[in-house]
Amino acid sequence: HRALWKRGVHHRDVSPSNLMGYRFDGRFMSVLNDFDLSSIIQLMSSLKHDRPRGFERTGTVPFMSLDLLTPEAIAGEVEHVYRHDVESFIWVLTWICLRYEGGNLLRKDRPLDEW
Repeated sequence: HRALWKRGVHHRDVSPSNLMGYRFDGRFMSVLNDFDLSSIIQLMSSLKHDRPRGFERTGTVPFMSLDLLTPEAIAGEVEHVYRHDVESFIWVLTWICLRYEGGNLLRKDRPLDEW
């Protein structure tokens, strides 16, 4: 994620459904997918009109940064910056820790099911 962000690819929708993980040769590998709401800053900066400026609201609400859920952000006055995606990763980790035990999805009475 960091490498892509530094190269101008801003995902802006970190959520459990956009992350995949697997074991390979004894190592845990993870992949961030679903870039349909992302922005490519370098490509967009060459456009003169109607280009995203980082003020558009995208994301899966339960995992979005709290800064992006304020009235100012909803009005388009808060720029989406890297730390907002980092906060989304923290919300995803919290969600996973509450719903899994010993690597297995809890079957009943799972916290956050109403999300």
